[in-house]
Amino acid sequence: GWGWTQAKPRQMNVYHFKKGTEICNYSYSSKILSIRLNRQRLIVCLEESIYIHNIKDMKLLKTLLETPRNPTGLCALSISHSNSYLAYPASSTTSEIGR
Repeated sequence: GWGWTQAKPRQMNVYHFKKGTEICNYSYSSKILSIRLNRQRLIVCLEESIYIHNIKDMKLLKTLLETPRNPTGLCALSISHSNSYLAYPASSTTSEIGR
């Protein structure tokens, strides 16, 4: 399982509930707005950046910095087993998506 709380809106904790242990925790520069995951990736969306983690070892694979302002944390992650596609607002003024 994973989670973040209103008390610590910049921190994500990942737990192994059957074992009752914490797998990892990450702190981010601003409030976590949304988290998406599939069998390959865990995505953490902040207002102006996105963090992409490998789900198997939780290592940070890529950081998308200075993304267009996204105050609602809008993003979508594909459920495909062969490819992980991420959609997020690529512009605050036009109708584009990043990939």
